[in-house]
Amino acid sequence: MRTTLLAGSSHPALAADLAAELRLPVGASSIATFPDGELDVDVTADVRGTDVFIVQALCAPVGEHLLELTLMADACHRQGARSVTAILPYLGYARQDRREAGTEPLGARVVAELIAAGRIDRVV
Repeated sequence: MRTTLLAGSSHPALAADLAAELRLPVGASSIATFPDGELDVDVTADVRGTDVFIVQALCAPVGEHLLELTLMADACHRQGARSVTAILPYLGYARQDRREAGTEPLGARVVAELIAAGRIDRVV
């Protein structure tokens, strides 16, 4: 069983340290921004048949890092990855896990549903 470790743009140093500890290379990927602000994610590592682990903290800017994570996971899924696991050292919106009033959104639940919809099998 092969394993691929990918780094999102939120914390590449953590991904590098994790890769060194596990004696794995960090898989090749690139994240760029189009002039209109859209993210351009390209996973160039060969992930077909591998278990992929994506290291991405959901820190500021939370929305951009969350979208980047889901785009990376989708790219891996479309390349035939066996499974995709998100390693989230910080989960944005985690404090919004209950409502004070009946009209407030449950941010933690919404983020969890977005992650689940993003073709991510497991979260660490």
